[in-house]
Order: sequence, then structure tokens, then C-alpha cells
Amino acid sequence: DCLTQLLEEEGIQPHEIDSIHVYIEGFAEQPAWLSRNITNLTDAQFSTAHSMAVAAHRPATARAWQDPELVFSRSVMDLMARVKTEVHPDYAKLLAANRASRPAHLKLRARGRDYLLEKQYPKGSPSPDASTSMQDSEMQQKFRDNAQGTLSASATEQAIETIMNLETLKDTGQLMRLLAGGAA
Repeated sequence: DCLTQLLEEEGIQPHEIDSIHVYIEGFAEQPAWLSRNITNLTDAQFSTAHSMAVAAHRPATARAWQDPELVFSRSVMDLMARVKTEVHPDYAKLLAANRASRPAHLKLRARGRDYLLEKQYPKGSPSPDASTSMQDSEMQQKFRDNAQGTLSASATEQAIETIMNLETLKDTGQLMRLLAGGAA
């Protein structure tokens, strides 16, 4: 969230970035998240440094994050080498104060200057900060973006309608058939 927000606000392009230094939650020390050996989409998905490099390219949809042309591009791989990740120094304290806390502190070096941004709660995660809530319309658009190329437009809208009214669904198999691309 921090990186995307800062790049959008400042209009910074990936080739302008000298370095990205991000302080994040404690999982940053797990080997899978530290990996920089990206040989397949799974490696890419779990590498924090790689994810930051992909985020800097601002893929239009969540689905685009898995596009091999982007994932293995020279631009992403070169930028990944300039990403440093560390555990946020106040991670344990913030987590103890509120279990929903997922702090991120970003220091971006670009255009000869440093840009800083910090957030305690990411977008879409339950938190006491109302600005992190994801609205129904945002979730629906995210579903549309991810379903594109997999489900027809009408099946996508039907799935959204079904999911938004899940409490009235008598047969969950109906939703599963719809999501599998079959008739509901």
C-alpha cells in the first residue's frame, strides 16, 4: 500500500527508483519471503523484494501480478536487487497494542531524494482505521478484474450477485458451478 500510494502521488516510474527500503511485519524474516531466486511464479509470489519490484511497476489488476512477462522482466529483476526489507522496529509493540496491526514503513530513494511513508494497517484488513476498509464496490471490481478472461461478463456479474447474497443461497453447488464456468 505504501509503495503504490507514494509512486502514484509522486508520479515516480520504476526506472527512476534508486532504492526501496521497507520495514514490515515479522514474517519478513521467513526464508520464503527473503528469497531472491525467482525461477517460477510461486517464488515470485512469496518474495517480498520481488513483490516490491513488481508493485513499483503498478500492474493494473491483481491478475496482472502473475503475468510472466512482468514477473520475469529485466526491469523487475533489476529493481528487486535494489530492495531491502527489514522487520519494522516497533512491530512487536504495535502488534501487542492491536493484533490487527501490520505496520509498514517505506523509504524510497528516487530523483535524488528520499520519500517516506508509514502505515499501520493495510487496505482491506480489519482494523480500527476506517480508511483501510474495503468497500463492496472495491471488492466487486477486484473480483471483476480477476475473473476477466476466466468467466464471461454475465457469469462474473451473476457470481458477484450470488456472493453478495450468500445468506440466501440454498445450494452452494450453484455458486461452485458458476465459478467453474458452468451453468448455475
